[in-house]
Amino acid sequence: MQAAQKVFLIGWSAVVIVMIALMVLLYTSLLPHFADIGDWFVWLVRVGVVCACCLMVAFTWFKIVSMHHNSKFVQRGEVVSYLGKNKPTVVSAEHEQAKVPRLLPAPKDEPLFEPDEQDIIAIYNSNPAITLKEIGEKFNLPYNRVQKVYAEAKKSGLITR
Repeated sequence: MQAAQKVFLIGWSAVVIVMIALMVLLYTSLLPHFADIGDWFVWLVRVGVVCACCLMVAFTWFKIVSMHHNSKFVQRGEVVSYLGKNKPTVVSAEHEQAKVPRLLPAPKDEPLFEPDEQDIIAIYNSNPAITLKEIGEKFNLPYNRVQKVYAEAKKSGLITR
């Protein structure tokens, strides 16, 4: 056996001996209190039994109610109905889907909005945080065209910011 294995076994032996000594001390110190500990344990068992009984009653009640509801479902082919208080209700997915109106068709392709100089100037004046580059990207215009419109509008005094 190697030295590391010997040290490991000696270490575990020391731990086991110390634990046994602690258990003996605990046992001897609790000897006078065994009657109290037994009483508390009896009460713990009683509370556990009451909780288990409540759980069994709740589980049984849930099972009875769910079996009652499941007995009201009727299936004939692909149609599933629920027999309610007043009338049966169809609950199968295909029949429920048939009640939903069809969506409108997709709109036809519309021509893209081509802004003129007045639109570019109005957008630039209305939004102080927007730049010329962002306006060009927004309307898919080349930057030099937006810059040219801006320069002409600035000369004529249409830029208000």
